[in-house]
This record gives sequence, structure tokens and C-alpha cells, in this order.
Amino acid sequence: GIQTAAVIGGGFIGLETAWQLQKSGLRVTILEAADTLMGRLIDERTAVELKERIRNAGIEVITGTGISCIYGETHAEGVSLADGRKISAELVIVSTGVRANIGLAKEAGLDIGRAVVVNGKMETSAEDVYACGDCCEYQGMNSATWVESIQQGSVAGANAAGKRLTYHNEASSVVAHTAGAALYAVGDLGKNTN
Repeated sequence: GIQTAAVIGGGFIGLETAWQLQKSGLRVTILEAADTLMGRLIDERTAVELKERIRNAGIEVITGTGISCIYGETHAEGVSLADGRKISAELVIVSTGVRANIGLAKEAGLDIGRAVVVNGKMETSAEDVYACGDCCEYQGMNSATWVESIQQGSVAGANAAGKRLTYHNEASSVVAHTAGAALYAVGDLGKNTN
């Protein structure tokens, strides 16, 4: 059976996934291209402590290097890192965030940033066209969180049906449970800009 796993991405979903894989008996390595784990959500000091707690719980954490390829003949055998190292992994999970598919919106001539640009009513640049959740960008941000998507969807749906509601961006929060740590992050560290 499978004994080794790599999780590409050190966000909260990647960390939780790594922990569950470890609890299933696998030897796990977390691979994060950024220098810190959860860099958009926690400060550097907390990120260093989180990394150490995860390592002390038995999960290897490698930050600050990209991925060259996932290799193997008939199944995954490992991951080659940009710095030349090879990490053994019979299972590779990619958890690198959300990227909005903006192709159709672009073809339709909507204003686009990293996603479809909306105002507080969740209106796009086209009359009677609304966007919300993972596919929209509000005030330069697309947090791609479930709570934000539900709130934006409620506003977009109500306005599409004739109401005049306005979305109020609440301080976003994330709860992460991983090996050696449970973490609650709320608010904006000032890193979430374009």
C-alpha cells in the first residue's frame, strides 16, 4: 500500500489534509513555494512556530522552493523540487488555492482583474449581470472562502431579483486544525493587496 505522501501547498486546507494523511499512517511532506506557511493569514513569528509544531508532530515541512515535476512511470513516485531535491511520494495532493476561470467573462467584455470585478451590489460592469464567490473580485480581493461566497451569493441573488442590497465585507476568519496545532486567524494582516 501507499506509505508516503506529499501535499503541495501550505494553506489551511493543505495543512489539514497533511494531518489527516499522517493520521492514516502515511509519512507526509508539506511543500510550500512561499517562505512561510499560511502567509496571507498569519504573521511571520506565528508561521515559524506553526512550522515547528507541525515538524515536531512528525510531518516534514519544506518552504521556499518550487516544484519542478511530479515523477513516476505508472503512478506517482515523488516530487522533484526546483532546488534539485527529490521527495518520495506515492500520493501527491495539490492544494494551491483558487483561480477564477474568467474566460467566458472576458469574452463577454466584463471588467476583469484576477476575477470578475464587482461592486458592493455584486454587479459586474454589464447591466443585470452579477457575480459572487470564487469567480468575483470585490475591492481588489477574492478570498475564496465559503462564508464570503454565501454572503455574496445572498446579495447577488436578491439584487438579481429586484432588491437593492449591499454586500458588507466582514472580517474574514479561518480555522485550521493540523498536526501539533489548532489555529484561528481573523482579519487582514495588510498582505492581501494586489
